[in-house]
Amino acid sequence: MDSVVYPERMVELGKRFQKSIAVHRDWFMQALAELQDGEPMAYHPNMGLTPEEYADFQSLKDSVVSYSSGQEQIMITMDDGILGFQGTGRLEILDMVKLDLKENAAYISNVPLPFADTVVVTDPMNSFRSSWKGFSWKSGSSLDKGQLSLDSLSTMTITEYAVTVGRIERTQKSYLKVTAREMKQGVMELNLELPIAF
Repeated sequence: MDSVVYPERMVELGKRFQKSIAVHRDWFMQALAELQDGEPMAYHPNMGLTPEEYADFQSLKDSVVSYSSGQEQIMITMDDGILGFQGTGRLEILDMVKLDLKENAAYISNVPLPFADTVVVTDPMNSFRSSWKGFSWKSGSSLDKGQLSLDSLSTMTITEYAVTVGRIERTQKSYLKVTAREMKQGVMELNLELPIAF
C-alpha cells in the first residue's frame, strides 16, 4: 500500500490556510465557484498567508513523495476479460473492484464507471518521481460550482467513484488507485482514496 509524505513547510502553511478559510468561508466558497477547472486559486489576503508564503506553498506541491505504508496480499484474477482483485487485511475493499477489458469499463460494487481518460504524465516532478502512463474510469454526480454556497453544502448529495490504473516507469511497478466518495445531505458518508503500487 502506498501513502504520501508532505514537506513540513507545506503542512504548516496548509494548516494556516485551513484556519483562515474557516473564518472566511463565504469568500472561499465564492472563490471556488469562480475557478476554472485546473486553474490554481489566485492569491488573496483571506488565505491567511503572505503572497510569498502562498507562492512557496504552491511550489511545494512538487515535493510530495509517495512511500510504502505497508504490505498486504492481493490476488489478481482474470475471467472472460474481467480483471478482479482479492485483497487481504486493509485491502479487502479491493474485492469490489473489477476492470472489464473487453468493454473498457471499470466497476466499484457493480457501479459502472465509463472510461474517462488516458493518463500520460511525462514530468517526473510528481509523488512517484517518475513519468507514468495509465487509464482512468470515473462516474458520479457533477458539482455545479456556480451553485456552491454554505447553504447548499448542508443539503448537497454528491457521489464520486474512480479507478486509475497505470505503470510507473522508474520502478516498473503497476499502480492502482480506487476513489469512492459519497456525501448525502451535506454529510460525508464515505471518503476512500486507496493508492497501491505492486
